[in-house]
Amino acid sequence: MAKQKVIKICDYLIEAGILAIVFLVPVYFAFIYRDYSVFSLDKTVLFRILVEVLLLLNLIKLAINKAILIYIRKKHLLLVFLFFLAFAIASIFSIDPHTSFWGSYWRQQGLFTYLHYFLFFIIVAINVNNKVKIERIINAILSASLFVAIFGIIQWLGLDNFPWHKRVPIGGRVTSTIGQPVFLGSYLILVVFLTIYKIIISKRFLTRFFLILLFALQILCLTFTYTRGAWLSFIAGVLLAVFLYFLLIKKEKAAKIIIKFSAAVLVIFLTFGILININPDRSFSKFFTSRVKSIIDFNAGSLAMRLKYWPAGLDAFSQSPIIGYGPENQQQVLVSYYDPTWSIFETINSSPDRAHNELLELLLAGGILLAGLYLWIILYIFIKGISYLNKLEGQDKWLLFFLLVSFFSYQFSLLSSFSVIETSVYFWLYLAIIFIMFNNYQSENLLDLTRVKKIYFPVWMSIFLFSSIGIVYFVVYYNINNVRADYYFRQARISFSKSDYSNMLNNYVLAMNLNSKEEFYPWFFVNDSLESLNKIKHEDYRKSVLGYIQNNLKIDKISNNNYSDMMIQAKVLTLIGKYINKKHFFAAEKVYYDLVKISPYMPDTYKSWGLMYIYAEDYKKALTIYNTALSILPDLNNAYLNKEHRNEINEYIVHIYQNMAYCYYKLDNIDSQRAYYQKIINIDPYKLDIYKNIADTYYQQGDLSQAIWYNKRVYMLNPKDYNWPLAIALLYQERGDNVQALEYAEKALELEPWNEQIKEFIKEINL
Repeated sequence: MAKQKVIKICDYLIEAGILAIVFLVPVYFAFIYRDYSVFSLDKTVLFRILVEVLLLLNLIKLAINKAILIYIRKKHLLLVFLFFLAFAIASIFSIDPHTSFWGSYWRQQGLFTYLHYFLFFIIVAINVNNKVKIERIINAILSASLFVAIFGIIQWLGLDNFPWHKRVPIGGRVTSTIGQPVFLGSYLILVVFLTIYKIIISKRFLTRFFLILLFALQILCLTFTYTRGAWLSFIAGVLLAVFLYFLLIKKEKAAKIIIKFSAAVLVIFLTFGILININPDRSFSKFFTSRVKSIIDFNAGSLAMRLKYWPAGLDAFSQSPIIGYGPENQQQVLVSYYDPTWSIFETINSSPDRAHNELLELLLAGGILLAGLYLWIILYIFIKGISYLNKLEGQDKWLLFFLLVSFFSYQFSLLSSFSVIETSVYFWLYLAIIFIMFNNYQSENLLDLTRVKKIYFPVWMSIFLFSSIGIVYFVVYYNINNVRADYYFRQARISFSKSDYSNMLNNYVLAMNLNSKEEFYPWFFVNDSLESLNKIKHEDYRKSVLGYIQNNLKIDKISNNNYSDMMIQAKVLTLIGKYINKKHFFAAEKVYYDLVKISPYMPDTYKSWGLMYIYAEDYKKALTIYNTALSILPDLNNAYLNKEHRNEINEYIVHIYQNMAYCYYKLDNIDSQRAYYQKIINIDPYKLDIYKNIADTYYQQGDLSQAIWYNKRVYMLNPKDYNWPLAIALLYQERGDNVQALEYAEKALELEPWNEQIKEFIKEINL
């Protein structure tokens, strides 16, 4: 009896865990942070911890029952297993096995997470054994979607009070708890058709009313994503639903269903029209219209960018068609295809970590083997599912019907997007439920230890014990430490923004010690260290930074043609060359040559390379590199270059011009120095420090009139800073014009009445 109670408790906890995954993964995010990277890592860690706990509970059941039943056919399990096996093989033979196993910082979709998807699939397949449990899962799905949809609409109305670093503007593209409009659209596509399923099977008026309201909220939130691929996917799903209905269900009932559905959609769009008139900011209605029109515009925006990614991805695939490059390595593959036009449609220096087409991404990750198995699963589900619908009646028929429609619509959305943690969890969940329905809730033996000889039983118990210890380790140590590390990483970035470099260093060290496998942290650590060492001259701080870099970042490691790793290596060598031994500049130079071979048009390479030559005091070479950097930028007059991307490119140009001006300063070429400062002013007339720099060049040449004019220009742009009238007063005094000097000194004193330096200066003039 005691054993049965334990099993009953385990069953209860397992179902609760499955429901928790289904509900929490879409809803949860690290809401205590302000930045935009609060979704993938935290959701994935939550998912992995819950799966590991569920695995432990299932192992306890196995230890008691000495057998496991599974509610899908073994051939279906084999099909899924072959896909995950291909994923594992692709990871082993990856160009970067480390990243393929652990996953990238932004996506967390390496083999380690995929093993958890596989375990989740199996856990569902061995524990969801009746319609009641499936209905509870669907209720959890719809409950989560209610929170997601409401939060999205709140964002659209401008009522989101979370302290985001960058908030969604009123009427802007909503991200809700998913973090990105495209991913939110894919998620809603997976849930909206199950809402229709519940509307159809519900018999109580009040239940139907609330479900119709939920459907309206989901459609509104889907609309407010302004994601064209999601809209088209929803339309594709509706068309498939209509087709299947005519094909498989009596035609005389079709008209009634279509009328009801059309009425629901009409109500939703009328509501949308009302909200347009309520919202104080009407500009979004133009944005909505422009998004609709741009569906067929192949020359602008994200569609144009995808038309660049896809040929690049296909070309890369053609060079490794069998096994691909390994999961999570697409950025390292596609970076070599970067060309100047990419920054017209995307952020400058940005290479995609996904090809924005799921099948193409699988081809790049695992070649024909992985993509072929995925396609096999999808085609099998549709072919088998459509034929199996004829064998079902009533509620089961509607459930499978809308699961297939959801599956199809989601795959349609992936033609221009890719899977993330939320959608992947639901994908494998839906797949398990469909296979359970194919097997008509019948069980098969998956593992039977009752026939094992008693002599071998201690072996199984040892396996159980060590597995349990391993699970606890991953839950407590690995996953939780990942979150802790990310907390310290964020704190390091905050400290850097506040110029609190000592705390920045301490937090970076804590983050990298807690998660030494994460290669993303060293990238920011090196960049921030470069900047901080230029600003702080404290010897102890410098020794601490350089000591950590030398002891932990392996600066002499052999290049592996990984662009990101090589950039870190080049910057580290630059740091060591500047502060310890100049011979490292030669090693850094070699790495930069190799980086250019990998991606000849990547601006960031030349920006860092030129800075290395400045530190090496080879200013002529720095100027050559910077001129090359300017030559590979896109045409700023391109009609498809939007304001945001133009500003990003201009910021890059301004940075290059500043460094070039510094080079000319070191070469005693004041006219060229001033010319580049003037170019900066032409781009950004409000860069006050540049006016001061120009004034200083005239002062160096003894032209006090021009020096005064440029200081007055700064004073006009920033009239509340006493430094500018004081600087003007000093220049007038040097020119011998004490009247003007006194006038501007008094203006400075008005702004800073307690400043003793200004008071003494005025006394000196009045003597």
